[in-house]
This record gives sequence, structure tokens and C-alpha cells, in this order.
Amino acid sequence: MTNPFRPFLRRTLLCALPALMAMVLCTAMVSPAAAWSPFEQEWSPYDDWQLSSFHVSGVPGEMEGDLKAGLALTGKRRLLRSPILPTFSARMLEEDIARIRLALAREGYPAATVTPVATMDNTGKQLGLTLEISPGPMVSVVSVDMQGWPAALAPPDSTSRELLHAGRRFRDVELELSRQFLRRYLRDRGFAMAEVATEVRAARDSTVVINFSIAPGDLYLITSVSATGSSPDLRAGDRRLTNPELPCPYSKRDSRKSRLTSGPPSSTAG
Repeated sequence: MTNPFRPFLRRTLLCALPALMAMVLCTAMVSPAAAWSPFEQEWSPYDDWQLSSFHVSGVPGEMEGDLKAGLALTGKRRLLRSPILPTFSARMLEEDIARIRLALAREGYPAATVTPVATMDNTGKQLGLTLEISPGPMVSVVSVDMQGWPAALAPPDSTSRELLHAGRRFRDVELELSRQFLRRYLRDRGFAMAEVATEVRAARDSTVVINFSIAPGDLYLITSVSATGSSPDLRAGDRRLTNPELPCPYSKRDSRKSRLTSGPPSSTAG
């Protein structure tokens, strides 16, 4: 017996097939564009155009040389000749703008804006591009705090050139150098397992507070030193190295100088 529903289903599917195919094609065509950011949608019509010039303006003086060199749109440098500029892409422009903003934030300009300005030659499909930077207010350090510093050890001079201190421009690299300096300072004075963490907190619009969180660990002491296997002509030197005033705080710096063992032999709660 013939099922009357089957011809109806076949006709329905045949009628719907063109619409379904159109939906699939539209989805395939729309999906890439939907994945683009608004920025890429604005600049993507110029993809694969040749860059005829590329400039960056408004860079703070202390960063001027390094910033442009790290951008993809700068192209390949050549000795005593103009660089070879790449073909343009919206994605490359967006990534270079992100690189500039990150670099400026790390140098104390977190509110910087970057505006691309272009001149187009539609006939030759050439693009002259300038990135105009507005760095915004410079962020400075208003205060520096240290938490967890061991009571048994005097802290370093707060005005040391190796420490980020109040009144200076905030820079990521100086923050990291300060952290490494404090860690080294502690480890060279008996706190062999010391660690230092940093926290940056906004105080006002253009100032920050730096907090160094110290985890000193135990105080390690050298209680005895010995040397074996030396040749006779080196034994006098060995005696000088193995007769310090003991016990004394373990120092990674001094152990490197005297070739002592890399780990401290004993510790006391610090």
C-alpha cells in the first residue's frame, strides 16, 4: 500500500532545497566577515595594498628609536637604504597598534591612544600610513611599601638607584629590576630561599602605589667550611677560604666567589 505522506514529504524537501542551499551559502559568505573586528572591517578593503610610506608620530622622546623598530609595518631594514615596506593588512595594523599601547603602558603611559591616518592612491593601490600617538598623562610612583621584611635585617637604602622609589616615572622594567634587587639583597644576607612579589595599585589618575611582598624564609648560617682535593700549592688559599668567622650568614654571592657548596648547610628560623 502506498503511503500518501511520502510524496508530500518528497515535494516539500524538493521545494525547500533551494532555500536551504541559499542559507548554507550565505552562512559561508557571512561567517568570515562576522569574525572580523569593527577595526578590521574598516581597514580590510586595503588589504594587500602596497605601503608607500610608514611613519609614527608623537612617541615620547625616550622611546622614539626603539618603538618603531619593533613594529611589523616598519618592514625590513637595509644598510644605508630605505626599508622594504610590507604589503598592508588590517590585522597587521591592529596588532601593531596593540604593541604600541602595551609598550607605552609599560613605560608609564597606560592611557595612550593610537590613531592611524592614511593617504590612498587608488590607481596604484598604494597606501601611505602614519600612526599618530597621544601618550596621555605619565604615571608616576607616589609611594613604595615593603611588607614582611625580616626584623633581623636592615633594609636597603630606599634612595638606592637600584630601587624604584616615590617621584619616579613608573616603568615595568624598573619594577622587575627592583624586585630582583630585593631578592638578591636578601639571599646574599642569609635568607637563601627568599622570594619577593610585587603589587601595583592605582592611587589617583596618574599615580600608583608599589607594594613589595617579602617572603624571607629561614635564615641560613654557615657553621663549617672544608676543602678537599687541592694541590699543595693551593692549600694556603684554601685555608684563607675555609677559615671565615663562623657562624656567618650564608651568601650566594660569597659562595660563588669562594666556590663554596651551592646549598647552605644549616638554618635557623628567621
